[in-house]
Amino acid sequence: IGPVESALAQIWSEVLGVERVGRHDNFFDLGGHSLLAIRVLERMRRVGIGSDVQALFTTPVLSALAATVNDRPDLSNTTNDEWKSLPLRHWTSL
Repeated sequence: IGPVESALAQIWSEVLGVERVGRHDNFFDLGGHSLLAIRVLERMRRVGIGSDVQALFTTPVLSALAATVNDRPDLSNTTNDEWKSLPLRHWTSL
């Protein structure tokens, strides 16, 4: 699990109101719908992960979506602990 996948899991958990999100979970099977998809995409943008509604609808499985998104900062060498420690305000200024 990479930093983008971990961030998406946290966002889905918060938006969908579920305690745990697994990498093979489907956004819509967890209770997601079009309005919640917009909320997810906005939160993704706030942390620097770029995507669009079409990507979420065509790849609603967490790990598959994480593989398709374009994250603005280069996070390839960022560990999960480093990702979690970044303040939200850092990402909203991007």
